[in-house]
Amino acid sequence: MLETMQNFESVMGPAARDYPMYAIAPASAAVVAGLFVWLGGLGFKRVLMAIAGAAGGAAVGYFAIGRGLLPAAVSAVVAAGIAALFERVFIALLAAITIAIIGATILVGPRIHAENAVDESEGGEETVESDESIEQPTAYLSDLGGEIRQVFSEVPRYQWVIIGLITVIVLVAGFVFRRLAAATCFSALGTLLIATGLIVLLLYTGATPLSRVGSRPLMYVGIFAGMATFGAVEQLLFCRGGLIKPVKKAEPGGDDVGGGKKRRTK
Repeated sequence: MLETMQNFESVMGPAARDYPMYAIAPASAAVVAGLFVWLGGLGFKRVLMAIAGAAGGAAVGYFAIGRGLLPAAVSAVVAAGIAALFERVFIALLAAITIAIIGATILVGPRIHAENAVDESEGGEETVESDESIEQPTAYLSDLGGEIRQVFSEVPRYQWVIIGLITVIVLVAGFVFRRLAAATCFSALGTLLIATGLIVLLLYTGATPLSRVGSRPLMYVGIFAGMATFGAVEQLLFCRGGLIKPVKKAEPGGDDVGGGKKRRTK
């Protein structure tokens, strides 16, 4: 796993430095959006559900229906509408999908051994052309995708059954504990966006953040879990739609909150 991260850095680092606008702007936007979702996602859950539904629908439309703009756009609009209308269902699905992705990453990640796609020239030249810096990440990601598909087939079936059972349990719990599931999903998604944006920015500066993560994975997993937990608790306590509901003010001219009638005193 550490070797794969180092290879990823050696391929993506030069591409980020050769095309800074394609790295700095999306990475900065990911960090800002991540902070917003991490600490305030629960207050705007309907909007975020629609965005998540649109992103998922676009991906399904592009890869499953047809590789074109029209199928992706239609699927995105339909999925966004469904996510906004059936909020409770989509929150439970999002929680189940999140757990399934985490479980698949735990099973597949240590088995991936993607080779470095950067070819060293015989003359020892260290400069890389701009076109090559784009072709190398494309070739590397293609090889990595093939490696992941192969590793998926090598994972024992009983382990997938365990992940499936946990996913079903989380799906049911998402219907029962809707606020908790939504806050946890938003917090985890925000933490992931922040981490991704910071990694891309560090790659642009020439640093090796993924190698550090791979050398001490338990420490960084603990940091990720701590951030996700803090964000979920903060949203449940302070965001609209959390555990604490706003106190309704009494209407002027009456002691009763909803009636507007004064109590008679003897």
